[in-house]
Amino acid sequence: MRERAARVADVHEIAAAMPHTTLIEGPKGNAIYQVGGKSFVFFRTPRPDAFDPDTGERYPDVIVIWVETEADKLALVQDPGSPFFTTEHFNGHLSVLVRASRLAEVGVGRHARRDGYLVVHSDRDAAAEQHARIVDMAVTGVCAAPEPLLGPAEVRAHEPLLGDAARAGFVIPGERWIDASLLIDDLADAVRSAGVDVRTGTPVSAVHDLGDAVEVDTPEDAVAGAVVVLATGVWTRDLVAPLGVKLQLQAGKGYSFALHPSRMPTRLLELSDAHVMATPVGDRLRIAGTMEFDGTTDRFHPERIQAIVRRLGPLLRDVDLTHRTEEWMGPRPMTPDGLPILGSLAAHPRVVLATGHNMLGITLGPVTGGVIANLVCGDGPGIDLAPFAPARFR
Repeated sequence: MRERAARVADVHEIAAAMPHTTLIEGPKGNAIYQVGGKSFVFFRTPRPDAFDPDTGERYPDVIVIWVETEADKLALVQDPGSPFFTTEHFNGHLSVLVRASRLAEVGVGRHARRDGYLVVHSDRDAAAEQHARIVDMAVTGVCAAPEPLLGPAEVRAHEPLLGDAARAGFVIPGERWIDASLLIDDLADAVRSAGVDVRTGTPVSAVHDLGDAVEVDTPEDAVAGAVVVLATGVWTRDLVAPLGVKLQLQAGKGYSFALHPSRMPTRLLELSDAHVMATPVGDRLRIAGTMEFDGTTDRFHPERIQAIVRRLGPLLRDVDLTHRTEEWMGPRPMTPDGLPILGSLAAHPRVVLATGHNMLGITLGPVTGGVIANLVCGDGPGIDLAPFAPARFR
């Protein structure tokens, strides 16, 4: 699927998918999305405060979007490259405005897919059990309700790539996935355009608390600053150890590789029997799974790949499992309680940690970025960080 720009339909889709949302119609047929009677997204009719400065014509396509804090609002409207804006009418109101005609300029990661997951089982009872659990989750608003259970012929009709062992399944609509490497490229480009110095291939070997500043060592030079944020995954543990901090992080290693089927699946496949996810990424199918704890961060065990291949074989058809590329291992930063590690070190307040997201790095990355940015900028994190404190395991 080719990358595309954001569209008005995406705004409707995202707003409607939020838990407990009600869609009402405004006085001129404009859409208004509310939760508990309060609007959080609404399509505004032309008003005198939002107009083209050259022609004086009122904008006909303004969308108003609620934001959480004044800092969030300022970050969006004060960025000269951002399409978001505000007017005097919205002074003191936690919302931003954007024209529908400029949605294509919004954000990074526009290649995210929203086609949902197809969950696949070889056993109908196991599929029914997982289906029931997700139905219960959907009641709480965590996710959309799954579509009805599929039998052998139906699940294989959904994805002809599936083999004879695929005998049951169901679709979870609206679930999303993204090519993480493209997301990071997008993000790097965005921050570079904002004047940030991004250094790739530059490992940090040490962190020094100088009292009134901090300094990090790299092979090229030492970089000084007022605050350092360590978002370095499991390697954060080694960087803070010389500061007298024993961080409870373990490497939970996951393995992946790419396959090259002649026909790609139309959506992500959760292959429950094989305990792997099969994700269409460009012209390849990325297979990822396994959780390995062996006390190392970098040791690659080929037998883990072979184990995935053996489990995968009966579930796929017309795929050459011997033609694998991009065999890879990555250490997930796992914590004992499953919560990330966020906040300043008690004895080194200029050293801020943002790590330990377990298997939810992409999912929790954006909200973590907002919390840590607020913390570093002196506005307060906006949430209680006690459950995520680095010192909580003592």
